[in-house]
Amino acid sequence: MVKVTLAKHWSPEDKLYSPGAVVEVDDETARWLDSCGAVSHAPDKAEKKPAARKPVEKPTVEDKPVGKPAKGDVPRPAKAASLDEWRKYAEAQGIVTKGLSKKDIIAATQ
Repeated sequence: MVKVTLAKHWSPEDKLYSPGAVVEVDDETARWLDSCGAVSHAPDKAEKKPAARKPVEKPTVEDKPVGKPAKGDVPRPAKAASLDEWRKYAEAQGIVTKGLSKKDIIAATQ
């Protein structure tokens, strides 16, 4: 008698075995199950060692995106934001906003 781990469902007579079940069968049945692809050749779950996890580096507060560096900590407002919000943002970027419309300020900050 040989113990095999099933890779597929197997139903001899009136019993149903699920994949991963270990069953004891005679040599001929073991060869037949193997030829049908119903025997798992992977090591048992108990024998597998968990993979070593690599620590994930978290970005620090000092890290900044590579794009355009912001001169201030004012976030870019939405296009629908008010003129005052756009002025604050543009002035934080070092742009003089006197006499500029909202459309002009948006264009100047791109």
